[in-house]
Amino acid sequence: MKPEMRPASAAADLESGGAGIASATQEQPAFDSLEEFEVCAEIARSGYFDEAFYLENSPDVAAADLDPLAHYVRYGEREGRRPCRSVNLEELRKRFDNGQCLLLQYIRSLEG
Repeated sequence: MKPEMRPASAAADLESGGAGIASATQEQPAFDSLEEFEVCAEIARSGYFDEAFYLENSPDVAAADLDPLAHYVRYGEREGRRPCRSVNLEELRKRFDNGQCLLLQYIRSLEG
């Protein structure tokens, strides 16, 4: 069952017709590349990233005023940070450990 969550801020900007590649801070863009942006957008559309949960469990990300979804894709998953309550990264590593984004692979496995 898909969890109820609000979309991540920069990816939500994309969904609402905004620029999408908005700044997380004035100095640091939210996304490093188009590929990262597309991964973030797909994850945001899925509902498997809970921005409030991520920030609550990652106070360093909140304090740094970084885009939480971009941080998760860029660093958080490798650091073992959970994207939402319902996702167990250890289980995903057992199924999809091939160097690609575990959460994105999981989401795509549900589609097909």
